[in-house]
Amino acid sequence: MLFKYFILIMLLVHNLLCLERERILAESLSVKEKELVNSKFEITTLVDVYETEQKYLQELDKSLQTAVTMNEILIVGLIIMLSFLIIIIRDKRIIQDQKTQLEIEQNKLQISVDSLKEVNQYLNKSIEYASYIQQSIISDSAILSIFFSDNFIIWEPKDKVVGGDIFFFEQVSATEILIMLSDCTSHGVPGAFITILIKALEKQLINEIKYGRIKASSPADMLSYFNRELKQILKQFDKSSKSNVGFDGGIIYYNRESKVITYSGAQTPLYYLDGNEIKMTKYDRQSVGYSTSDGNYKFTNITFSAEFVTKIYISTDGYYDQVGENERMMFGKKRLGRTLEQIQDLEFKTQKINLLDYLIKYQGNETRRDDITLIGLKI
Repeated sequence: MLFKYFILIMLLVHNLLCLERERILAESLSVKEKELVNSKFEITTLVDVYETEQKYLQELDKSLQTAVTMNEILIVGLIIMLSFLIIIIRDKRIIQDQKTQLEIEQNKLQISVDSLKEVNQYLNKSIEYASYIQQSIISDSAILSIFFSDNFIIWEPKDKVVGGDIFFFEQVSATEILIMLSDCTSHGVPGAFITILIKALEKQLINEIKYGRIKASSPADMLSYFNRELKQILKQFDKSSKSNVGFDGGIIYYNRESKVITYSGAQTPLYYLDGNEIKMTKYDRQSVGYSTSDGNYKFTNITFSAEFVTKIYISTDGYYDQVGENERMMFGKKRLGRTLEQIQDLEFKTQKINLLDYLIKYQGNETRRDDITLIGLKI
């Protein structure tokens, strides 16, 4: 019986122990659950904190990246600005150096300009004096009034001051006169030099006529004389000569007593009015004095009566060789003849004006090619 009670008591104790253990386990489990909940909470909190920190770190990273980008942009901007500044400073120095060099060159140029002005003034004065000299050797037209009832002279150097055209009027007796026209090599100052030489030879020629060695009535002999003497003086014997100058032109002999006109032309015709028609004489296709000219060439005389010829004209090639702006061709010898025929009834001073007007209109804006000399004489 006791054993039964003992067994019961032991079972009771065992149950009590089991219950206590279960309570303790339950409490332990509850604690663990609480701890687990707390741990979960802490874990959740930690996760939240972690996520928050991650977000913060991401934002911080973005901020850092933005800052880095801004810094990079700033650095790049500073580099660009610095580069521009360096370029500007360099360009400024280059510009300053160029400006300094330009000022130096301008000073040099100004010195050259001043020097050229002095040279130009000197040359202009020299040319002006040369003009006075040339005009002094040109014959006075007053002598023409002794032999001709009217006359005109057109003399226009290409350069407006001096030229290579020259004319002479020489009274060789009470009834005889010579009219010489020469178109010398070149124009301007070089041509003017040749005209002075031709003038000197012309004076020698007049002496030859006075002493009877050359006939005043033979312009052909006079051209031959000029040809020989000019070649001799300038040593222009052949094509190998250093110089090659001379002239084209013509010489008119007129005897008012015998009414005889004799003409000889070197590449230059004489125009004359026969009745109502302007005619043009033949002329020698030979120039005077050039190294290529034949030193023994015999020029030709053409003689006609002044009873039928009432007006005569002689011109250098400057007039009829002038190129026109519109036609792009030379005025021409034949056109000059037709022009003279059209104005034959006008007074000579009016003829002169018309001839100049015709040439100016024909020339237009074309450049003047040569010196121009045209002489008209009324018998």
